[in-house]
Amino acid sequence: MEVAHSSRQSMLQLFNDPEPIRDRASNIFDLVLESKTLRHENYDLLAATCVQLARRESRILLMPQQINVATGISIKRLRKCESVVQRTLHPSFGKMVQPESMKNFCKFLHLPQPVQAAAIQIIKNVVNVKLHHNFNYTSLAIAAAAVFRAFGLIL
Repeated sequence: MEVAHSSRQSMLQLFNDPEPIRDRASNIFDLVLESKTLRHENYDLLAATCVQLARRESRILLMPQQINVATGISIKRLRKCESVVQRTLHPSFGKMVQPESMKNFCKFLHLPQPVQAAAIQIIKNVVNVKLHHNFNYTSLAIAAAAVFRAFGLIL
């Protein structure tokens, strides 16, 4: 753990961000470490990814090319690590094919009530038929397809 925290500190010093971004990057870093979703121990890669995500949340852009130049970490590895960190931070996408989650998803999109009802019914049918297990689609893609189909039925 000592190596992980020293990597995080050196990365935070390298980019010299304001305190809120440093705090958020540290929080993301600790969450990912605690979840043990990363199979490798490249803490510099994880720290750079956390800084990039914290900056993006604060609407301060840090391009992967900039990280590559400053640290020597490849862009491909940064993007791969970012997807792992995003899945760690937002695990609820896997539950999207549940009717309760679909209701929240529709509310978030500010969909009209008839479209929401149709989308929830479509998801219920997908779950009942176990259709979501037959294809290699993400839960978010299935939810988006249900909303698209609901708009076609209602409007």
